[in-house]
Amino acid sequence: MSKVLYGAWGDEVVDNRGKDPSEIEPHPRFRTLEFYEPGNRLLALVGWNGFYVLDERVDIMDMLRQYLEIIQNEVSCGKCIPGRMGTKVALDILKRIAEGRGEYLDIERLERLRELTYNCSMCEVGHTSMIPLHKVMVHFPEYLKHSVERWTPVQKVAYHWKVTAPCIEACPVHIDIPKYIEYIKQGYYTLSLATIQERNPLAAICGRVCVRYCEFACRRSRIDNPVSIKHLKRFVAELTYAHEHEDIYKKIPKMPPSGKKIAIVGAGPAGLAAAYYLLQRGHEVDIYEASDRPGGMMVWGIPSFRLPRSIVKREVEVVERMGAKFFFNKRLGRDFTLTELKQKYDAIFVAIGAQLPRKMNIPGEDPPPLGYYTGLDFLKRYNSGQELYLGKRAVVIGGGNVAMDCCRTAKRLGVEEVTVVYRRTEAEMPADKEEYEAAKKEGIKFIFLANPVEILVENGKVVGVKCIRMKLGEPDASGRRRPEPIPGSEFIIETDLIIPAIGQKVDTSWLEYEEGLNISLTRWGTIQVDSLTLMTDEPGIFAGGDCVLGPATLIEAEAAGMKVALYIDQFVRTGKIEVPDEERLSLILRETGLYKDEQLIDFVTPEFGEKLLVEKTPLQIKKELSPEEIEITPEEALLEADRCLRCYKVILVATER
Repeated sequence: MSKVLYGAWGDEVVDNRGKDPSEIEPHPRFRTLEFYEPGNRLLALVGWNGFYVLDERVDIMDMLRQYLEIIQNEVSCGKCIPGRMGTKVALDILKRIAEGRGEYLDIERLERLRELTYNCSMCEVGHTSMIPLHKVMVHFPEYLKHSVERWTPVQKVAYHWKVTAPCIEACPVHIDIPKYIEYIKQGYYTLSLATIQERNPLAAICGRVCVRYCEFACRRSRIDNPVSIKHLKRFVAELTYAHEHEDIYKKIPKMPPSGKKIAIVGAGPAGLAAAYYLLQRGHEVDIYEASDRPGGMMVWGIPSFRLPRSIVKREVEVVERMGAKFFFNKRLGRDFTLTELKQKYDAIFVAIGAQLPRKMNIPGEDPPPLGYYTGLDFLKRYNSGQELYLGKRAVVIGGGNVAMDCCRTAKRLGVEEVTVVYRRTEAEMPADKEEYEAAKKEGIKFIFLANPVEILVENGKVVGVKCIRMKLGEPDASGRRRPEPIPGSEFIIETDLIIPAIGQKVDTSWLEYEEGLNISLTRWGTIQVDSLTLMTDEPGIFAGGDCVLGPATLIEAEAAGMKVALYIDQFVRTGKIEVPDEERLSLILRETGLYKDEQLIDFVTPEFGEKLLVEKTPLQIKKELSPEEIEITPEEALLEADRCLRCYKVILVATER
């Protein structure tokens, strides 16, 4: 199945027609992708940068007709004549050819239309709409000629398709970002928020602390800078909530009561997202939370200067008003078991996060001296108002977002000198670049390519940390070069406070209290689930978020909650689970790597030499000055939203059924 018969994608052209199948090598893109779904082979793929045909039963001209029909009916907005009418005329020509009324002049007409839509369209839909057809015309012209002469298409395959964009595909919850940005441009703020909430119920929270996978994929960065997608989300969420807070939950569509009850263990972002979408589907939802308030790491792990608690409270209230019941101070394994819950509920979602800190396992760490806190403990104590021993100097170990939160929090608490020690280079830091830049502006020092080897303790107090210089060796499992110590390069940093922020792990001690449940752990100590459906080996018990992924991001936790709500809904209604087309097509894009491929418009090419010098918008300037507390006006949001290139892309696949 992984052998490509013929096709062209980008600069690659494949032609294995007429060869013995045993002589054809599997194509690298499809090597790991055997099925669209079990027992249903992938036969062909058409997209914004070309096409691949893997089976001779596929009529590529019929697929191209279907592709243009999707663009016409689902994507083309009608704001520019070349994009709207060019694809319409091309589709009419292909339909006429299919009806046996084609002529050779149509080939020339299609090429002129291709050139027109590519050069004159106002967005990427028009630019790329006819590239697959162009690939056929250039590399396999006999198919178009044959179609003009005697095309009688007989569809022997099934078509599946989706509309996406680089930003949509990069976003773990796949928000239709160009759509909600377009609504901002038009001033339809309520519709913009509704578009976001179709995939993300915590819009205002993500508008402040999301790590912006979408912006890293934004094609606008090839011209100047990415669109400030996160801050546009923040703008529309906060503006709409300010005017319609009391009625927000009333406008959320809900299905009739199903009579099914779902238990969610954990009131963090994964649990809250799951509750939101399960309530929409008409189910009763009870949420069990180990602490005394909802929010999980949003309230315990993120400092309030980045995420005001009023924002969390407001979005949690929406879930509560939709009908969710919260049970606080209820810890899994201590106050209840999954075995007990299974007797009362139709399904269970475990979203307990990764609450245990990882230690450095170096001398001086145990027993913990005064002035030693793990990153998670430090932030929990700060966020709950507990007393902290500080001193004048602090050293934070790590290069992730938790490390950035710890160092910036320590600075705000009055620590005079804060230093971050990271074992790799600045380029390998996993922290959000915005947070790193903010930390530097606040006077925090960074020491790269260094790692602690001993905590220095006197009279039970931290007085320093001994570190060793590092160098980068071969790549490790993460793909980053492995840091290796340089013998004899030890040095000492004097400090009163040391905060290792090097990761968390999942507390699985509750498993010893479960009887007869078939729940397994991975070799990393996370809960084992089906990668698509998130169901454990125990039917009816699902898990997601950090307890499955390990320490990840808020938006990835939300994605798990949204996904699991779909599969729990199927499970409690039918006892079966079916992965939707949208998820399978996203899987194809990820597995083949096609979602990263671009067809660049002419003025954004590597040959251009450098990015265009475009004046920064007022929102971009404000964001650079202060990423946290900024006021965004409708005028500023409009100017920023207008930078979106509307990079919609269509993927169409053919399968056996």
